[in-house]
Amino acid sequence: MNSGMTMGATDGATLVGIPLRNGGALSIWPDRVETAGVSYPLAEIEWAGLVNDPVAPVGAAPLPAVAWRMKDGQQTSVTPADPPHAWQILETLYRQRPDLRTQLPPPAPPAARPGAWAPPPPYGYAAQGYVPNGPYAPPQANNNETVMAGIAHLSIFFGAPIVALIFWLVNRTSAPYAAQHAKQAFFFQLGVVIAEVIVIFAYMAVFFAGMASMFGSVSSTNPQQPPPQFFAFYGGLLIFYVVLFAIHIVAIVFSVIGAVKAFQGKPYHYPLLGRI
Repeated sequence: MNSGMTMGATDGATLVGIPLRNGGALSIWPDRVETAGVSYPLAEIEWAGLVNDPVAPVGAAPLPAVAWRMKDGQQTSVTPADPPHAWQILETLYRQRPDLRTQLPPPAPPAARPGAWAPPPPYGYAAQGYVPNGPYAPPQANNNETVMAGIAHLSIFFGAPIVALIFWLVNRTSAPYAAQHAKQAFFFQLGVVIAEVIVIFAYMAVFFAGMASMFGSVSSTNPQQPPPQFFAFYGGLLIFYVVLFAIHIVAIVFSVIGAVKAFQGKPYHYPLLGRI
């Protein structure tokens, strides 16, 4: 193993943990970066920046990855499962090592493929003001990806998750940022629809059972006086209306928050869904 790397360091508190496309994970600590069981001391990193995913299929839209080079020459790159998290990883590194923001990339070794450490801006990230492998720019708030991502969340107002599903399927390879947001919006909206259907079926069951019970009671009680089941029946229906209304409000609130995050070019995950 190269000098400056240790295994199994566990001291301190993790600053961020990011799942990777290869199924692994990356964690950043106050003094190190850990991934694939290897720990890279922050003090030994001489450069860090955004690059294209080195294992992306030829011809596919490039995905943003984060690369760094140690003082001993070891080069490493990781590709987050959620593309906007590349920005989050790099920003966390820069907060711990502000001097890395202005560091130019070191010369690539002769064995490296041309352009491996000086790629064009990753897809979905702004070209204006971007210095290859140096200071980077987050996704612009007005580009097509952020607009599509925001609309996917706001499609909750249309009452069906089909819009988010279409945005997800159409953009899976061409616009990963929009696709990730649309995927989150689709599964969240699908869950909302399922919850509403359950509440409606429960409402119908209580309604018909209550009506049958009340009609049976009217024949044996004073027709001028409501039977005891009357108040329980309509009280139960009121509860169902309140629950249905609450589901709508919660769904709209979280969807609007997701749309705002999407328009700002930031990642967003609905509660209970995690990083699907």
